[in-house]
Amino acid sequence: MKTKRNLLQLCLLGAVLLLPAVARAQFAFTTNNGAITITGYTGSPITLDIPSTTNGYPVMNIGNFAFANKSTIASVTIPNSVTNIGVSAFDSCSSLTNLTIGNSVTTIGSSAFHICGALRTITIPDSVLSIGLGAFYFCTSLTNAAIGNSVTNIGANAFVSCSNLISMTLPNSVISIGSSAFYNCSKLTAITIPNSTTNIGNQAFFGCTNITKATLDLTTIGSAFSGWTSLKSLIIGDHVLTIDPSTFQSFYSLTNVTFGLGLTNIGNSAFEYCSALRSITIPDSTLNIGNSAFQSCSSLTTITLGSGLTHIGNQVFQSCASLRSITIPQNVINIGYDAFTYCSSLTNIAVAPLNPNFASAAGVLFAGPLTTLIQCPIGKTGSYVIPNGVTNIYYHGFYQSSLTNITIPNTVTAIGNWAFQQCGGLTRVTLPNSVTEIDTEAFRQCSSLASLTLPAHAVGYGSGTFDYCSSLRSVTIPNGVTSIADYMFAFCSSLTNVVISDSVSFIDYYAFYYCSSLTNLVFPNGLSGISFNVFYGCSSLTSVVIPSSVNSIGSEAFGYCTRLSRIYCLGNAPPDDSSIFDSDSGTVYYLAGTTGWGATFGSLPTALWYQPNPLILGNGAGLGLSTNGFGFTISWATNISVVVEAGTNLVNPIWQPVQTNTLTGGAAYFSDPQWTNYPGRFYRLRSP
Repeated sequence: MKTKRNLLQLCLLGAVLLLPAVARAQFAFTTNNGAITITGYTGSPITLDIPSTTNGYPVMNIGNFAFANKSTIASVTIPNSVTNIGVSAFDSCSSLTNLTIGNSVTTIGSSAFHICGALRTITIPDSVLSIGLGAFYFCTSLTNAAIGNSVTNIGANAFVSCSNLISMTLPNSVISIGSSAFYNCSKLTAITIPNSTTNIGNQAFFGCTNITKATLDLTTIGSAFSGWTSLKSLIIGDHVLTIDPSTFQSFYSLTNVTFGLGLTNIGNSAFEYCSALRSITIPDSTLNIGNSAFQSCSSLTTITLGSGLTHIGNQVFQSCASLRSITIPQNVINIGYDAFTYCSSLTNIAVAPLNPNFASAAGVLFAGPLTTLIQCPIGKTGSYVIPNGVTNIYYHGFYQSSLTNITIPNTVTAIGNWAFQQCGGLTRVTLPNSVTEIDTEAFRQCSSLASLTLPAHAVGYGSGTFDYCSSLRSVTIPNGVTSIADYMFAFCSSLTNVVISDSVSFIDYYAFYYCSSLTNLVFPNGLSGISFNVFYGCSSLTSVVIPSSVNSIGSEAFGYCTRLSRIYCLGNAPPDDSSIFDSDSGTVYYLAGTTGWGATFGSLPTALWYQPNPLILGNGAGLGLSTNGFGFTISWATNISVVVEAGTNLVNPIWQPVQTNTLTGGAAYFSDPQWTNYPGRFYRLRSP
């Protein structure tokens, strides 16, 4: 049976009490099965000594909210009889500075000492098993906390914003540390996590910005430690198997890490941007290093990879600018993309001799038996000859290379994306005819490359293959290429001359965008389409001749070509777009006999294009066979007569007049009904 009574009433009934009557009169309590729970206090004491017995019964519990908001209490002694401190028992006791907890307490409840802002030191006895949620939350004056050797659980938010806490020792008994348990304990300087700990909640130590040294020996190290901006030394214990993604990302002060001998996995971005880290040794137990695990560790000079390593992720050591040499162990089966890009000091990538998947020659990394070139170290200088037998250059293979001359053997068939991008010192590269494919931006920003002849059999080009090659002056597109890719020569500001083969039928968008020095441009006879913005900003072009085969020109194809004043068109008018030329000056000239022309084209005025000699048009109505025979259109001056002559032999020609045509309006149609009488017949024009 539970009873609730005032201790003064008990005294009047003659019960034997252990406290002086003045003190006893201020407590309220309940009894349950012979045990006392203190539930309240009616006075305003400064020093509070909780009795161990009352009316012959032991005081075993301090009830929920029993002393909450008692702002006068400065000192509390909890006797050895107490086993449980309830929820918010001393919540917001703002003057509490001294606390003694008896050695029988097993549980400290949630928010038990919440916002006790004057509390300076605590000793948790060995009897305590659990520290509840927010138990010492916002105890901002707390400088030292000694946790007993039996504590297994530290609840979430237990020590949040104990901003003056300097020292904390966690015993080997601790199994679980809750989320944000030590959040913003900004004056902690060192922490050791015992190997008994199997669970640490998210952000458990977030914002502990003054921790300089830590030893962690739990199975998995996760996001609990983010925000340790002052950490300099880190010891990973032998019990650690996994370091989770981004665990130590951006720990800018970290200079030394010791990895335990049991580590198997380092997660993505685990140490990314640890810019002060100088040396690492990965143990033989480690199988996998995740993507970007050590990216931008710019002070890292020495990396030793363990013999058990099998996987190196994408961008693992990217931008490790101080790294000079690295050796790939014999069991590595995968190296992710860009693993060593932006390593500006790297001159040597070695491979263990027994590795069957990778090889090294002259410090350059290859896949298999020297078939695919994966990475040429950025710091390698001078000239380099790629070994015979190499068939592929992997993307970013020479990215930002310091080489000035590269020789590619005639065994290479494919050059990958960005393979030579930003090779600023490259002045010469020989592309053999064996190359059939050059991918996206393969030579982008090779700012010293002055001339280029493309391979005869390369038919596949990616976007921006040579864009921003600002020293490139001349280029020849060989026969066999059917299209010029988008941005292929964009911003080649020194390019003056382009020769395009007749096999090219289409020029894609922005292909010659802002080639501001381009003056000489001859389109092939088979060209059918010019996409939008192809020659935008080619401000040195003064005239162009559009072949009769062109049937489409995109918007602003010649936009901002400020000097372009003469556009000569050999065929019928393509579909009009008022923004093709984006200019207020210039004239579009067309041949008599072609169709579709109005007073303007592409916002520019049109005019007949008078030829010095009569001309057989290469397209238009009637070109070729018809019901009346073979025919074509003749173009020249208005009301001028033209004689059509025919012959059967161009070696020893005998020309016979066939017909005299008067060019009404500058054009006339000719038809030869007798052409079937000859195995072959040729035609020419002359004046009467």
